[in-house]
Amino acid sequence: MMTMDGEGNMFKGFKEFITRGNVIELAVGVIIGGLFNAIVTALVNGIINPIIAALFGQPNFDSVLAFTLNGSQIRVGVVITAIVNFLLTAAALYFLIVLPFNRLNARRLANQPAPEPEADVALLTEIRDLMREQVYPGSLAEADQAVAEPVADPVTRSMTATILDPLKKAGSRLRRSDSPQ
Repeated sequence: MMTMDGEGNMFKGFKEFITRGNVIELAVGVIIGGLFNAIVTALVNGIINPIIAALFGQPNFDSVLAFTLNGSQIRVGVVITAIVNFLLTAAALYFLIVLPFNRLNARRLANQPAPEPEADVALLTEIRDLMREQVYPGSLAEADQAVAEPVADPVTRSMTATILDPLKKAGSRLRRSDSPQ
């Protein structure tokens, strides 16, 4: 038998479960999906099935490959109809709902400013840029170009390696620490 404490914990856990965002979103999705069923049914029955009937002479494939075996009727066409309806409905959903929604969402995201880099990444970027400026006074584009070209002068090559190698190592350590173990 449960004590009052156990019941309180049970109801508290249930309350936390029910008020989690995922459960609420799932419930809303199921309700919207049920309501959306009417739209999909109208699309299939009002547009897709009449097009199939116009092309093939009947609105479905139920009678295709139908035969009787020991008094039982085998209707392969019913399965074909279900597969065709699924594919047509999925295509209609994708092209009429998902694709426009994704385009709208991409357009909305394009108008948002880029997220700020994390503090450690911003600090490392600033350190890298300052070190480049010390080695290659001028613009960062010129520094990038100079680093990309092979350095013939051994002193400059040594100096560049002394400054940039620790940055490369620090960057690889950061990448390794960010990667899942």
